[in-house]
Amino acid sequence: MIRSIPILQLVQAVNLFILILIGKYWAFVYLPLNVILLLILFGTGIEYLFIYLRDRDFPYFSFSALSTVMGVSLMMVALKWWIYPVVIFLALLQKHLLRVEGRHFFNPSNFALIMALLFFHTDAGIVFGQLGNAFWFAIVVVFVGAVILYMANRWVISIAFCISYLLLQYLMIVGYDPVMTFEDIYWRFASVSFIVFVFYMLTDPRTTPEKRVYQFLFGLSVALVATVLDRVYGYRLQHPFLALFLLSGSQIIWMKKIDYRLKAVSLFVLIVAIISIQNHPPFYFAMDG
Repeated sequence: MIRSIPILQLVQAVNLFILILIGKYWAFVYLPLNVILLLILFGTGIEYLFIYLRDRDFPYFSFSALSTVMGVSLMMVALKWWIYPVVIFLALLQKHLLRVEGRHFFNPSNFALIMALLFFHTDAGIVFGQLGNAFWFAIVVVFVGAVILYMANRWVISIAFCISYLLLQYLMIVGYDPVMTFEDIYWRFASVSFIVFVFYMLTDPRTTPEKRVYQFLFGLSVALVATVLDRVYGYRLQHPFLALFLLSGSQIIWMKKIDYRLKAVSLFVLIVAIISIQNHPPFYFAMDG
């Protein structure tokens, strides 16, 4: 029996759906709206199936699967339709299967994107061109994202990431690569999809620290790892997502109840997955909408 409704999940899902509607009619969203709605129904059904298998009950009304589906729809383009339900299924499966002390490690949307890059790299990839780069739209995204961050008490992560990312990119990329300019770095923030990543995906309350000092270190660490990947491999859109994936999974190292051998294996799998993705050729997609 449903006994609670998580308001934060509801607000986040509603906000993302509004952004999709605005993007669909005033910018560009790759998937048709009816397909997104079908994926939402699919994700919701899978979410409740896993909740029932775990609890033999429906203790709360979950909206998180809606946000997962919409996050994937905004950040990923797949040339084959069946890739979307596959990666969404894998994302929700890990959410309910890979749990310690009632918490999962990976943001489901980000995990879905990583699975697409790992297993379907020739037919799917991360794109930032969706939602366009209109200034007024960016302001809307920042405003609604700020409301979510205030409610979730995760605003420190976004601020730490943005400041650290700009600074580290200037010191480690612009100062190293004569072709790159600071304007190239700055204009990444003009992408509405990048702003969605910073405000929604990076700050998942279930996979990020509670204390503000650790939130600051988390945002700084994601920016540092993403910048190091840019320095080593050249700039790719996937690097902030890979950094988030690595740091989220690395939380297992600090958990005392986990055997050290399992920690070592988990960290090895994370690193192998990232190296494998980096060895794949980049996915290119032209925004013609």
